[in-house]
Amino acid sequence: MNIRGRFVDAAAGPVVLERGAAWTAPIYYRLDEAVASSNLAELVRPNDEVDLGRLAAMVGWVAHRDEARSFYRQIRCVPPFHTVIMTSHGRQVARRPLPHIASHRQASTTALAGELRELLLAAVKRAVGDRRVSVMVGGLDSSSILAALVALRGARQTDVHVTM
Repeated sequence: MNIRGRFVDAAAGPVVLERGAAWTAPIYYRLDEAVASSNLAELVRPNDEVDLGRLAAMVGWVAHRDEARSFYRQIRCVPPFHTVIMTSHGRQVARRPLPHIASHRQASTTALAGELRELLLAAVKRAVGDRRVSVMVGGLDSSSILAALVALRGARQTDVHVTM
């Protein structure tokens, strides 16, 4: 196995590509070579064909039955909770078991909201500490992180700069 930065070549031995949840970084691999990378651009060759069906699905926000497709016919993405074993002779793809999810708890909406707030604040504090950060707000996740930062730091209106 040859590793150059985020690029892996399986010529010297098998490579195991494992992907966790949907929000983890993508892992791309070529169908015609035993190489993989988390950066799609590193795998693209000059004569690769664009997968117009996948491109149309992404532009139109339409789900496709083959979630492993990339924008190129010769390149695939390891789907969430899957393992791909690559050798110089081929590849095997297997679905991994989903993680156990705790059973539903009975509590009031107020109690659960308070617990979620405390967990979010703790996670943001652990990730950011006292460093200066920028948050690109455009959805629920990033808005929640920004709100947590403001709550943790007691930021004044002049401390928060919003640009669009």
